[in-house]
Amino acid sequence: MAIVAALVYFLLSSSAFSAKAIGIPAASTTTRPRKLVAKLIHRDSVLHPCYNPNETISDRAERAIRGSNSRLAYLQAKMKEATFSEDIQTVEDDIRASVIPDEGTIFLANFSIGEPPVVQLVGVDTGSSLLWIQCLPCTNCLHRPAPIFDPAKSKTFANLSCNSTLCNNLKRCQCDQFNHASFKIEYEDGSNTNGTIAREQLVFETSDEGIVILPNVTFGCGHNIQTRQSGGNWTGVMGLGTGIASLARQFGSKFSYCLGNISDPFYNYNHLILGEGAELEGYSTPFETFDGHYYVTLEGISIGEKKLEIDPDVFARTSDGGGVLIDSGSTDTTLAYEAFTSLAYEISSFMDGILTRSRDEDRRWELCYNGVVTRDLEGFPVVTFHFAGGAELVLDPESLFHQRTEDRFCMAVDPDSLGNDYVVTPTNIIGVMAQQNYNVAYDLDKKLIYFQRIDCELLID
Repeated sequence: MAIVAALVYFLLSSSAFSAKAIGIPAASTTTRPRKLVAKLIHRDSVLHPCYNPNETISDRAERAIRGSNSRLAYLQAKMKEATFSEDIQTVEDDIRASVIPDEGTIFLANFSIGEPPVVQLVGVDTGSSLLWIQCLPCTNCLHRPAPIFDPAKSKTFANLSCNSTLCNNLKRCQCDQFNHASFKIEYEDGSNTNGTIAREQLVFETSDEGIVILPNVTFGCGHNIQTRQSGGNWTGVMGLGTGIASLARQFGSKFSYCLGNISDPFYNYNHLILGEGAELEGYSTPFETFDGHYYVTLEGISIGEKKLEIDPDVFARTSDGGGVLIDSGSTDTTLAYEAFTSLAYEISSFMDGILTRSRDEDRRWELCYNGVVTRDLEGFPVVTFHFAGGAELVLDPESLFHQRTEDRFCMAVDPDSLGNDYVVTPTNIIGVMAQQNYNVAYDLDKKLIYFQRIDCELLID
C-alpha cells in the first residue's frame, strides 16, 4: 500500500504540477505546440487515487459491470429525449452529458489549472463537449483526490461575459447578476449543478519533462453540485465532443487516445493526445455526431473467417435513435439483441466440448465459462467489427472476455435489451475493452475516426 501511495503522490506532485516548476522559464512555453499529451489513468491502475490492492478480480469485474449498466441506461435515456437535430449544443447540454456515474468514469486525465497551478484529475468523456471542474466556493463538492480550484487565488482567471462570442453562439447562454456567463442544470432525479463559464490557463507536461501553458481556455467552473452520489475520485470532466466549447476544438481539430491492456494495473502507456500532432494512422471510417456522441457505420461482425448473418438495420441510426457509437465511458460493448444472440451462438458453438459453460441465474443471458482467458483460449478465433470505409476493430480473447473470478470468465459483450421490446431503437456501444491495443484517432474537420492496432508504448516519444 505504501508503494501505491508513493506512486499517486508522484503523479500529483511531479514537476508539471508544482508551482515551483512552472516558475522555471526554461522548462515552460506558451507557444502552442503541435500536440499535448496527457496520461490516461484507468480505474484499476496503481496510479489511480482509489486503487485498492486488496480488491479481487471479482470486485473489479463487478464495478465494471455496474459502470457499463449505468452508462447504457444513461445513454438510452438520453437517446429517448434526443432529436435528430445537429444544432450547436448548449452549455446546459454539455454539462448534462458530462455528469456521469462515478463508476462509469473509466479514465482520468491529469493537468493543472490556474496560476499558481492546481492539479486536476478529470474524467475523460467523448460524449460531452465541455471541460468543467469543481471550483471554490463550492456547495456539496463530490470528489477530492486533489485540492479544489479557487478562482479568487488565480492570477489568470477571467469570467466569461454574456457578451462574449462563445456566449452569443450558444442557444441558451445564461447570465448571472454580474453579467457573467453561467449555467444551471436540473435533472429528473432531483440532482442539479450550477456555476460560471470562464477562461483560465491549463498546464500540461511534455515528453521531455517540461511543461506547456495554454492560456485562455474556456471551461466550466462548478460551484454548486447536488446529487445522490457520494464519494468519488475525480475533480471534473474533460469533454472531447465536437461542440465549440470542447477542449479538442479549442486546441485544433484532432485528438487521439491509445489504450493498452486495462486489466494490467501496472500498464503505464495509456495516453491522450490533443492537437494537430495526434496520431492519425490506420484505416478510417466516417462518423456523424448526434446528441454529442460519435456514431459510426458498423457493416458487420465476423468470428474467424465467418461473417455473421445479422440484419444491418439493427446497426442503423434512425430518427428514433439507435445506431453505433464509440464510447469512452463504457467498459463492455453493447449490441442490439439480434446481433448479440448471433455472436453468442457462434462463440458457444466453438466452445462446445472445449470448456464448461458457467451460468448465473441472475444474468442468464451472459455467456460465461469456467477457466482463465490467458490460459484456456489459445487459438480462439478473433472477432472483427467491420466498419464503413474498410476500418476494423479486431478483438482478441482479452478484448472479448472479462475474467470475472480466478477461474471464471464471461463475454464482455452485452445485449441492449432482453428481447425486442425496445424503449428506444436498438443501441450499439463500442466499449473500452473492444478498443484495447488500439490508437483511436479523431479528425473533427474531416469527420473520420482512425483505428490503428499498436502497442501504446511505441507511440510515446
